[in-house]
Amino acid sequence: MSTIRNRAMALFRPNGDGQSDWVSIDSFESAGLRWTANGNLRRGAPWGLSDIRWEVERGSGRKVVALRMAGWNDDDAFDQKINPEVRKAFDTVAECNLSMLPVPKPDREIDHRYGHKNHPDYVELYKPENQSAKDFQLIHRVLNLQKRQMCVVCVETQTRPSHPTLGFAEGNEAMPERFPCSGCFLAQPERFRGKSG
Repeated sequence: MSTIRNRAMALFRPNGDGQSDWVSIDSFESAGLRWTANGNLRRGAPWGLSDIRWEVERGSGRKVVALRMAGWNDDDAFDQKINPEVRKAFDTVAECNLSMLPVPKPDREIDHRYGHKNHPDYVELYKPENQSAKDFQLIHRVLNLQKRQMCVVCVETQTRPSHPTLGFAEGNEAMPERFPCSGCFLAQPERFRGKSG
């Protein structure tokens, strides 16, 4: 399956430094890249590709007419800071929320539940001043790395991963427009406990 990343790379054809020529938005649809009237540049990154620096050419009325890749983005495009009050809430939590196994202290990570972090329904949740412990979970470092990669693929392909035996607690593999992580076992593992396959 061709991912959004692959389609973007094929269309923009960046060089080794991640730089490309300008590409008109008129070319996006034929390349399989969705472009709507608004909401395309969440946090300055079209299609969620935040590891690339993007430059925008605008026409009349500030309408985007073209994009180009301007290099690889080595900075984390998303603010990963966690409010100290949220960290404190996990001080007494000992088990990984995915595996339910104890997590040794060196392997403890506080995970942003919703991997589609730049989605409008989630982005405000992760600003430190808006953070709540319910939007995070304790997870083992190794599982968090796996989850992160699965979330990247999910966002790129717009296809949600299903639980190996239990599917989804809500919805299916199709990416809904609103709250796309709802019902996914990676974001809400509690909803799968006690269910049988």
